[in-house]
Formats: sequence, structure tokens, C-alpha cells
Amino acid sequence: MLTSQNNKTVFYILIAFLFSFSIRLIWVYQFNDISEFQYNDQFMINTNDGYYWAQGARDIISGQTHLSNLSPIQSAPAQLTAFLYKYLPFSFESLIFYMPAFFASLIVVPIILIARSIDKLEVGFIAALLGSIAWSYYNRTMVGYYDTDFLNIVFPTILLWSIIWAIRTKEDKYLLFTAFDILAYRWWYPQSYSLEFAFFAMVSLYLVFEVFKVYITKKNFKKMYENKEIFYTIQLLSIMLLSMNQLEITFRFMLVFGYFMLFRQVRWHKHLYIMSLMVCILFISSGGLGPIIGQLNNYVFKDIVTSSGDDLKLHFFTVMQTIKEADTIPLETIANRISGSMITFILSLVGYIWLMIRYPIMLFGLPMVGLGLLSYSGGLRFTIYAIPIFSLGVAFLIIQLSEYMKKNIIKYLFIV
Repeated sequence: MLTSQNNKTVFYILIAFLFSFSIRLIWVYQFNDISEFQYNDQFMINTNDGYYWAQGARDIISGQTHLSNLSPIQSAPAQLTAFLYKYLPFSFESLIFYMPAFFASLIVVPIILIARSIDKLEVGFIAALLGSIAWSYYNRTMVGYYDTDFLNIVFPTILLWSIIWAIRTKEDKYLLFTAFDILAYRWWYPQSYSLEFAFFAMVSLYLVFEVFKVYITKKNFKKMYENKEIFYTIQLLSIMLLSMNQLEITFRFMLVFGYFMLFRQVRWHKHLYIMSLMVCILFISSGGLGPIIGQLNNYVFKDIVTSSGDDLKLHFFTVMQTIKEADTIPLETIANRISGSMITFILSLVGYIWLMIRYPIMLFGLPMVGLGLLSYSGGLRFTIYAIPIFSLGVAFLIIQLSEYMKKNIIKYLFIV
């Protein structure tokens, strides 16, 4: 049965991935004969930031190691591209042009795996088909859109899957998966910190619920101390916090791996609470709260900076207020970008609420929904974060309604 389920999962992932990648090739079909989009008979990338990352990749390939020329040779997109160029038989131009379509299509993997965690593979398959080509996500991950966006949603969706499976299975391997995904996500996109912290806050709330369930309702503190679920959740929180601190990534990797191996040994379990406290102290002392304050100032409290005299006030715009994609957008635009239309947006929201009621574990998707809806004040660049969750919502609604109609229509026909 498990083998059959695994085969079905792999099949759905392959079909959804091929669908997502193929749809992104439509741009190639449409503009294949237009010379203005090509240079030296190869397509050019079509986003300004892409040329910045491409410069870094080019310099790494040529052996550049100096930072004085402002080339982004230490950036993740440049390093990943240079690594792939070294081992794959593709030209540099083809690589940077098609990378967004390939890597963005990986979003189907965590979407389907999340649905499998609640035994709803068909929901995951439909959600993967819809979410992988949703308006906003497609626009920002099409061929040639060589920017960080093509993995910016893949990593947090994998993080959501890992947390869900960690909570459901209590297996040690998901502690490591969660921590390594946070490390990779931060390496790829340094601004990921706020979303990481939001997931951490959700797991913390879950811990409060567990403590309430064990201690408040049963009035047994000793049982709470020995409770395996609480113990595991504290482990999950501590390893998440350890991977989120502001130390250099190589050092964080060693700390995370060492911490994980340490708690593989049972004799260290009695020291969990003390070591978790040490992790918290390390997190705060390394400046862990600084990025949260900074992100809130940039996106939530982006007031106009003013300089005033007795009779005259001068108003100055912040940098974020001069960027169109970070400007306030209407609700209709948010709905279109996330779900294609206002109707499907509402249906997706209803489906996700229903999904949370039926499977409370899906509450962990709220940070991505919240960040997606932050686009109302933070700009359209945030809409892509809500797409995986809303696609699961509308897919769940489709499956549930179809099952309801099938059962009742068949019942009605037999009665008639």
C-alpha cells in the first residue's frame, strides 16, 4: 500500500512538473522569430536585476574573487548558476534563460507532499497544477525572469511541508530537514527572516496548546515534563532558532548538525531545557531580533520621513516608496494575482478555511497567507506567497464538492 502511494505521489509530481515547465515555454513559442529578443541567436533574459546576478555568475566562472568591483559573486543566484554551468552541457545564456522555468516548477513537489500529509493526494495534484501557473507566480518565474523569485516560494513551501510532517510524525529526520531548509532559504534570500520567524511563532503557539492540553487539563506538571510530544516540539523550536541566528552560514550549519547529533543520544535529553535557553541567548545576542524590526519598518510602518521647521514642512519619500511593485495595490489586483479573479479568490479563501477546520495542521500555512495579503500595503511582490496555500484551498473545495455531488446525485438517481 505504501509503495503504491509512493508511486502515485511520484507520478503526480512528474506530471505537474512537466505541465508547469511546458506552460512556461509558451513565451519561447511566441517570440521565437522576433530577433529583438535575441542576441547571438540566443534569447536574452528579460528582467533588469537578472543582469546583475548574471554578472556575478560570469565573474565566478572567469575566476573573479575580488569584491571591490561590486560584482555579486557572493550572491546565491550567481553561485548556483556558476555551479550548474560547470557541470551541465548548456551555454551560459541558455542556462540563465531557462533556470527560472525549471526551478520555479519545483513548487509542485512540496504542494503535493503537503496534501499527502493529510491523505489528500488528488487535492495536491490539482493545487500543483493551479498554483504553479497562477498569475503572479507565472509572471515572476517565466523563462528569462532570472531573479531570486524562482526559488523564493519553493523554499518556504518546503519549510511548511517539513514542519507539518515533523508535527505529525515526530520523526528526528524532519528536525534536520526543517533546519537545513531554513539555512538554504536564508542563503538564497536573506530577506526570508520574517517568514522564518512567523513559522517559528506558529510552532510556538502549537507548543502552548500542547502544554495547555497536558498540564492545564490534567494538572500534571511531571507528565508535561516527560511528554514526548512536548519534548519533540521544544526540540523543533530550538533547532529552528539555532538555524535562524545571525551567525555566518557555515558556522550555523555546523551548530545545527552538532545539535542534532547531540540529541540523537538519549543521555542528553535531560538537558534539553537548559540547552534551549542557551540557544535563545545565542539568538538574541547574535542580533536575531534586528531583522524583524527592520522588516516591520520597511513594509508595515513605511511612513513618510518628514523634516519640519516653524512654518514649512518638507516631505521625503523612502526608497521603498519609489518602487512600483512595493506600492499599495487594490484588493481586486490582489485577488487576480493570487487566484486569477475575485470569484476564485473568494472560493480559495473559503476552501482554505474549510481545509483548516477539517485538518487543523493546515493552520501552519497562515504565515504565507498573511504575507501574501500584506501585498495590500506592501506591494504586489508579496502576492506570490499566498498562492501555494490558496491553491490547496480551492483544490480541496473542488474535491469536496465533487465528492458531495457524486454521492448525492447517485443517491438521487437510485431513488428516482
